[in-house]
Amino acid sequence: MENFMIQKYDQIEDSTIRAYNATRPQDRQDKICHAPFKSLLFTPSGNAMACHYNRGLVLGNYPKNSIRDIWFGEKIERLRTFIDNKDLSYGCQSCKSALNAEQYHTAGCWRHDYLETSTTGYPVLIDLQIDNTCNLECVMCSGEYSSLIRKNREQKPAYINPYDDGFVKQLEEFIPHLSGINFTGGEPFLIGIYYEIMDRIIELNPEMQIYIHSNGTILNNKVKRYLDKLNFNFTISIDSIVKETYENIRQNARLETVLENIKYFHEYSINNKASFHVKTCVMKSNIGEIPDYLTFFNDQDISVQLKPVLMPTDYSLRDLEQKEMEAIIANLRSYSFNVETHFQRLNNSRYRELITQLEKWKNDKKELEEGQHSVAELVDSLFNRIDYEIEIDHTLNFEEKEAKSIRCRKIGKQMIQSIGDSDKRERALSRFANLPTEFIIAEMERGNIEMLNARFLQEA
Repeated sequence: MENFMIQKYDQIEDSTIRAYNATRPQDRQDKICHAPFKSLLFTPSGNAMACHYNRGLVLGNYPKNSIRDIWFGEKIERLRTFIDNKDLSYGCQSCKSALNAEQYHTAGCWRHDYLETSTTGYPVLIDLQIDNTCNLECVMCSGEYSSLIRKNREQKPAYINPYDDGFVKQLEEFIPHLSGINFTGGEPFLIGIYYEIMDRIIELNPEMQIYIHSNGTILNNKVKRYLDKLNFNFTISIDSIVKETYENIRQNARLETVLENIKYFHEYSINNKASFHVKTCVMKSNIGEIPDYLTFFNDQDISVQLKPVLMPTDYSLRDLEQKEMEAIIANLRSYSFNVETHFQRLNNSRYRELITQLEKWKNDKKELEEGQHSVAELVDSLFNRIDYEIEIDHTLNFEEKEAKSIRCRKIGKQMIQSIGDSDKRERALSRFANLPTEFIIAEMERGNIEMLNARFLQEA
């Protein structure tokens, strides 16, 4: 049994909550986050988590733990207690940082406001990212999320997937209680087990909402048959509307095909009163195109999600020098957009939050450039940051803190030692210094060393 402690909760400031709530529906403001009360996420390794943003708290692992044991287990109940007390320190540091930085629309907690209230004690949403089968080799992605990158770029054998017929069978208990299910990948429309789950949904709960996070390249007769039988909502990833830029990023994709498919999916969504979004991974190669990108989708009254890339750092704006960042920020500030419709206003808010994020990164970069950069100092700095972040985590007792620190140091040393070239090692460590400490710790806690190397060090 997990060791529960008497807690003194680290509550988010009332002023921050008030500002955050101003962006939310009134009937969703009773909790700072609804994720652990309503949803459950499964990742490729079998780990279960509350959401994509609480990356450091593993609630259980399939097949070691059943879906039922995870949902009604002690770890998730403890997380709910922290959320009830407006405390985002139990694995939710990413959202805590976003709220404190006034990045409300990029905070993961904001994205869970749309979930319905559970009346049965079961989750209303199951979030599945359980297979990396994909037809693209996007430059900012890794083999963890793309089978082709795993095969071609990383030249490694396929990951062992723990999800089987038993997992689909266990879902049958939950499907009747769900109002929605998320399918992400990889590319969801290429993943066989997702079609098996959709078949169960057709039998048990055909009115449920299906949420697809797709690269937009797959639209065939099989997909259309399922569109006719179920209620689909779409988030389509498209990082540019300029052919050369898009196809350099989304390798193996064709822009014209994706734009045609977006038109089809969008019309389907309008006809079926479903949600529809496009999402761009904001990075060095497309940042100058973001204003035209936003205008293009504003003109179609389509919701745009702007997601700044953190890794690999070669593609991240966070890695830019101050002068480059200042020029980018000045250019972005020079644009204005129509704000006549709900989605146009929402897109404008997200655009302004992107600028705020870049401002913060610019200031962070300035502080880093004033420090020392030798390999030894970078290693010490990295581990000292990790130790400090763990030390101030009051959700852990002394033994848990010590064990977590040892785990992170061990994994960190393995990652550093895996880079044989000293210049590459120094470059990788410099980039580590430019990442949020809570992000590094969460990734170390959730992944194995091979996945971490693919995510952190592929450009080293």
